[in-house]
Amino acid sequence: MRVCFGDFELDAAARELRRGGEAVRVEPQVFDLIVYLIEKRARVVSRDDIIDAVWDGRIVSDAAISSRIKSARQALGDDGRAQAVIKTVHGKGFRFIADVAEPTDARAASRDARPSGAPRRVRPEETAARFGSRIGFKLAVPAAAVLSAAALAFLFFGRDDVAGPAGTRLAVLPIANATASEGYDWVELGLMSLVAHVLETEAGRAMVSPRSVVSAAATWSAPRAGGLAVDDVTLRRLRSAYGASHVVAARLGGEPGAFTIDFQIVSPRGTAPMRTIAGSEPTALATRLAREILATLPRSGETPTAGKTVSDDPFIAEAYARGRALQIKGAGAEARDLFKVASEQDPENFWLRYEFAVSTRMAGELDASETLLRELLDRVRATGEPRGEFAVLNALGRIAALRGDRAAAVELYERALEIAEREGGADDVGVVLTNLGIEERVRGNLDVAEAHLGRALTAFDDAGYDAPPGFLLNSLALLRIRRGDLTAGEDYLERAVASLELAGEDRAVAAALRNLAEMRERRGRWPEAADQLERSLTLRRAGYEPGVRGCNRYFRTTTL
Repeated sequence: MRVCFGDFELDAAARELRRGGEAVRVEPQVFDLIVYLIEKRARVVSRDDIIDAVWDGRIVSDAAISSRIKSARQALGDDGRAQAVIKTVHGKGFRFIADVAEPTDARAASRDARPSGAPRRVRPEETAARFGSRIGFKLAVPAAAVLSAAALAFLFFGRDDVAGPAGTRLAVLPIANATASEGYDWVELGLMSLVAHVLETEAGRAMVSPRSVVSAAATWSAPRAGGLAVDDVTLRRLRSAYGASHVVAARLGGEPGAFTIDFQIVSPRGTAPMRTIAGSEPTALATRLAREILATLPRSGETPTAGKTVSDDPFIAEAYARGRALQIKGAGAEARDLFKVASEQDPENFWLRYEFAVSTRMAGELDASETLLRELLDRVRATGEPRGEFAVLNALGRIAALRGDRAAAVELYERALEIAEREGGADDVGVVLTNLGIEERVRGNLDVAEAHLGRALTAFDDAGYDAPPGFLLNSLALLRIRRGDLTAGEDYLERAVASLELAGEDRAVAAALRNLAEMRERRGRWPEAADQLERSLTLRRAGYEPGVRGCNRYFRTTTL
């Protein structure tokens, strides 16, 4: 089949999609979905139809289908609001509605001009062994599980090594203080968090969280002069453990009134030349840096604009950045005080109030935090900001879980999940599903927990992760142990430790090692249990010592 619609041309036999004569990179499964929708454009196709055609009838989550539909729309210059190409028929399914025609002779001739001896494009599914060796693990699921082993076996396979525009995820490294003043040390974590906030909440870009970046960047620090090369260990951690496709390295230089930010972007295609921007205020420069990054992303469709910022007031913007830096260090009470002052200066600023509430929870004041979050929930519902509503519901779920109110936590997480599946990214879906799996396991609803964790695996695959995150593997391990399958539980714990070590999550590694030690004790493997406990204690002690292992330079007083 070869068809044209708008300025697109699709050649199903050659597995090529072109726009204005230029090739558009599309993931294989998304390409299959587009072809199927075009072939069946005379009618609405249901989700079951899509599963049968694209997934060969395998069990998949609604989130996986929604993710592929979203990617197809992005590849075709469409979106969920315009729906000019792929229309959602609520309660029924989807329909391809763009006008389709056979290609003109000129177009066909240009495509047929390829030399007959040119090698055909090899489909990624024809090289499954390569992907299998890249992942390097398998998922063990009993026959009684809600998701079948066959359904889980296909997860994390068949994805290209290079992330395309639909799978772009950014990681902003700590922004080094290369000024002559130690008074600007706060920029390292503060400006990093500010740039990430602008890219995620205001530009809608998928981000590796600043806290996760700090864990992964244990071996990296920006030089005060020269290039900003990122070491292979940091890149591997960010890409494999967190699904990062683009990594941003930067440093702040200059002096008050005349600052500069040097930055480089490492993409799947290599390292871009270093660029420099200048300005009078560090926080204003950070916002400009976010726009510069946005403008360089593949097919972002964005250009640098004035846009929104946390605040145009330099005092408030700096208070936000300093507060986020304190949060990452685990200094909840100090962060709370900063956000309180900033939010009093700008009481209508949602994100200042939200971070004030989160810091209040970190300071151990759960009742006060819940009161702030409930007020924010009423406000954000009135303004109709789904990203804000998701954040508040998730934070309230966390408070309920800390109190041990499992039923309330489940209800709040389920409401957050509805928003994440409709408006958020696949990794948001994966995190909430993992939280739901944990809560249901504790409540004894093991089948429900199994279903949630299985869907979380799908969500993280959709998000572009090379392997399941360690916290999800740890949750699967505890579920398997609860079901009495100690062998599978131990296997998952070993994989969780390996994944968390790759991510640089030392505190989480210590907890997983402790779980593994308990498993070894239960199975009578005392020397191995002692070894795991010693490793766990070593990591726990390191958390108290400044400067001992990478990210612990930021966590000087935080305990497990």
